[in-house]
Amino acid sequence: MFITRKDRRIVDNCRAKARKATKLCYSPGCNKNAIMSHIQQAEGPLRLIAKEGKVMQLMLNNSFEINPWRFQKAGIREGDILRFWGFCKECDSNLFKDVETTDVDYYDYRNLLLLSYRALCNELYKKEYNLKQFDKILKSTEISSACREQFEYKKLLTRVGIHHTHQEKKLIEENLINFNDKHYDFLIFKIGEINICGSIYFSLPEAFNLQRALADLTNCQRREGSYFVQLIPTKETTFFIIGRRKQMTHGYYNFSTLAIANEAYIFEVINEILLKFSESWCMSIEYYDQLQNKGIIQLILSTMKQYSRPEMKLEAMTFNMFNYK
Repeated sequence: MFITRKDRRIVDNCRAKARKATKLCYSPGCNKNAIMSHIQQAEGPLRLIAKEGKVMQLMLNNSFEINPWRFQKAGIREGDILRFWGFCKECDSNLFKDVETTDVDYYDYRNLLLLSYRALCNELYKKEYNLKQFDKILKSTEISSACREQFEYKKLLTRVGIHHTHQEKKLIEENLINFNDKHYDFLIFKIGEINICGSIYFSLPEAFNLQRALADLTNCQRREGSYFVQLIPTKETTFFIIGRRKQMTHGYYNFSTLAIANEAYIFEVINEILLKFSESWCMSIEYYDQLQNKGIIQLILSTMKQYSRPEMKLEAMTFNMFNYK
């Protein structure tokens, strides 16, 4: 994205103002202010991979750099380490208490719903924050016409994304009330020791008509495949969990194939999800150093940039960060 120095100053200023806005709790019916909520346990998976309380987090650059991503060392109780303004203190404690213990059952359906719900709300927060900043940018009378055109398109995409994410949020909330009627399928894998932690919600732009969706947001049907992914290090192993709606029979990931896949294919899927579809993950400092010494970190960042455009999401990926252990 080309941007002038003047446009950059305006955009960065609008981003800062949008970030300062107060956020209300995402729990239905709650009007209290949200706190910074972790999407993975700080004293669970994050602590396990941390060195002196710090990990290497994938960060999205706020300024317009050649590559929009970087890894940054940060404390698990600081800043944006898998945290977002999601729920008030009371709702955060009460709703997620079963996945904030020292011995979480990752085969329990309700626990998987809770982890998925938090991942989805994290993505919703990012989309709503982006919409706020786009609104502020587009209200400026000083930005260039080229910059305005690019942010108008980003705003349209974000509006559609927010609409569909709210649809998914409502479905999960209904299922949390009556979780005996399972609306989602989950596959659970133990993949050995991998010092990466992530909680991810993403959708694929398959046959999606943006203009038609914008014309009637209230009636348009979701046509993408939406997935929930967890990478959770424990003392014994790392869990890779992927979920989707039960009625999704033709998704990007074939669950029948994935359920019986060998380890190499599982790691190909994890690699693709991390590098194509997610910003919400971090790794241990030790693992980062290993990859950095082999020149893999720069390849990770350049691959993420290559596949960041919507039209690249369905393209095959040849690079695999796990082939360089």
